[in-house]
Amino acid sequence: MKISPLLVTAVVGKPSEEGIAPRFSASRTIEQCGGSFIGQTEVDIKSPNFPDNYSNNLNCLWVLQHDCAESWTISAWHFHVERDASCYYDSLSFFESPEVPLVVGENKFCGESLIANPVTIFGNELNVVFMSDNYDTYGGFEITITANLYETCDSAGDSAGDSAGDSAGDSAGDSAGDSAGDSAGDSAGDSADSSADNSAIGQCGGSFIGETEVDIQSPGFPGEYGTSLNCVWVFQHDCAESFTITPRSFDVELEFYCNFDSLSFVGSLDFPRVPGDNKFCGNSLSSEDLSALREPITFLGNELNAVFKSDSGTAAAGFDLQITVNLYDICPSDSSSDSSSDSSSDSSSDSSSDSSADSSADSSADSSGADSSADSSADSSGADSSADSSADDSAGDTVQTASCFDGNNGGCSHHCSASVCSCPPCWTLGADGKQCEFEAGKAQVTCSGAGAEITIDKCALVGIDQSSIHLTDTTCSATEENADSWKIVTGFSDCGTQLGFSEDKFTLQNTLNLGYAVVGGRVVSRKYEIDFSCSYNNIATASSTIQASNVVFGDITFDINQDQPAELSFEFGLSFYETDAYTTQADLTNGAFQPGNPLFGRIAPTSALADSLEFSVGKCTVEDKLISESLVILDTCPVDGTNFAFQATQSDTTAVEFSFEGFVFPTSADDTTIDISCEVNVCVGVRNPFIDNFVLNFL
Repeated sequence: MKISPLLVTAVVGKPSEEGIAPRFSASRTIEQCGGSFIGQTEVDIKSPNFPDNYSNNLNCLWVLQHDCAESWTISAWHFHVERDASCYYDSLSFFESPEVPLVVGENKFCGESLIANPVTIFGNELNVVFMSDNYDTYGGFEITITANLYETCDSAGDSAGDSAGDSAGDSAGDSAGDSAGDSAGDSAGDSADSSADNSAIGQCGGSFIGETEVDIQSPGFPGEYGTSLNCVWVFQHDCAESFTITPRSFDVELEFYCNFDSLSFVGSLDFPRVPGDNKFCGNSLSSEDLSALREPITFLGNELNAVFKSDSGTAAAGFDLQITVNLYDICPSDSSSDSSSDSSSDSSSDSSSDSSADSSADSSADSSGADSSADSSADSSGADSSADSSADDSAGDTVQTASCFDGNNGGCSHHCSASVCSCPPCWTLGADGKQCEFEAGKAQVTCSGAGAEITIDKCALVGIDQSSIHLTDTTCSATEENADSWKIVTGFSDCGTQLGFSEDKFTLQNTLNLGYAVVGGRVVSRKYEIDFSCSYNNIATASSTIQASNVVFGDITFDINQDQPAELSFEFGLSFYETDAYTTQADLTNGAFQPGNPLFGRIAPTSALADSLEFSVGKCTVEDKLISESLVILDTCPVDGTNFAFQATQSDTTAVEFSFEGFVFPTSADDTTIDISCEVNVCVGVRNPFIDNFVLNFL
């Protein structure tokens, strides 16, 4: 009798159907924590995570503005916020300007006090602020805010008149016709901007839309600021690449985590705040106050929120800052409006720029006949109409619009400007038009039996410090593989790697973290992170009849944004020995195997497993393929009558040894070949101190 040479393998599994998708640090709640609504007459607002409980330590601001609003009516459909007589813990407040006092029951609410009757706040601007402390949370709120408009409104009339009067010319020939009117309107608007008050001295918050330089001071500066403050300054500019904050003076109550009083800078109000990074306290004159704001800092984006909070305890002298807008050399809003349809972009640009500057633009441009004559000329030619039509069709196929000032960065994973998402160098915009992905070949994962390796082209990480390119465990940071790329390596049990089982697959999971990019002293990218994984089949069966050519035993490399493209394997070998000492291998070919004699088998990986892995032998089968007969000799436990026994343990990291009584089947030929196959389970294992075996840890 002969026993055929055997190969026992454990095969790495196919990736899940969902693939390996990037996850970015710009994480979103179910409902937004803040946003801007300009010119809208009805807005629905919900607390973050509604109808589930809202989170702790929220500070959300929604800004509503309408030129023709006389007042705003707030109707609550659901309202449940932590109750307190003074609404000190959690609260929802409404006010026209930040210096308006908050009065419980009038414009500040908690408990269930808002449900009974609608609330009306006068003015053409409304600020809605929701705050929660670090204790109890509740179901939150769902409210509708309606703008009550004046019966007649000059700005509305101008806008409507221009829209009606210019619609024919605008839709067909705005690039020719509106150039005179719009340039006059822009000139007037720019003039108005330059003359506007660009400071917020002593005010507790404010909104600055389109301004390029603003001075802000804490209330009462240079005297002490007050207690229990919650001030929010909102800065927005369509052409802003970033904002630079320059401190002239800074003295805010010091606490290690800045939990008492603090000044924070965020792109959206739900953005994480990290002491010394974008959250500050302490005195800039003290070298020991590591969280104090001493040097100018820069934040990327076209929106910035400055949030100042003080508790009910100690106050200090406060701060004096200058906020400067760093503009793009070429404003993205110009190219965006050029590439989108005139009929849509003109209605928005005319209603916004004309409503703010039409009184001067119309008198200077329309009275001179420039707009009407130019529009008529453009209408008669019809050129712009056809061009716009074709431009609209192509743009509609490739451009996804985004509301950059919605408090959610327009849903963009990276940059948002002029209602369009964009990506850093060596990244590309995904199919949804909002999520950026590495360009093909720029960031790759290599999975192997030892773990995973990430390589990233340096062109994708310009300005990012090497130490801030790391895995979940920050000590596992990038090393320079060569002049063009970074490399990070993780095994199965280090760098914060998580191991587990999912859909019968053994998986290695970790997260690639990328820090801020700083170029020319300016922050030009957000922090973000990308999940990646390597997938392995938990159990595989192999025998001498399995074709190894269909199984990949080496490493496999694929783009970090893509699915794992092929199977990968650990490799095991099965050898037989002459005795239970397992020192001399037996030659069981050419009739050397005799039924009734014991066989001593040993299964071991062909290369060492990672420290945190082990394997177990779960099932073994003896088969005579010539007569299609087989018998299971091990099915988790030894089968009676086969005298199957493990020499030591059923699981190990290096080798599993066993024996059984050799046999053939009654109808087997005298010179038959017997096949033996075993299932191997590769898993995470920990020693059980109470038994001489491994415990399989199925996560």
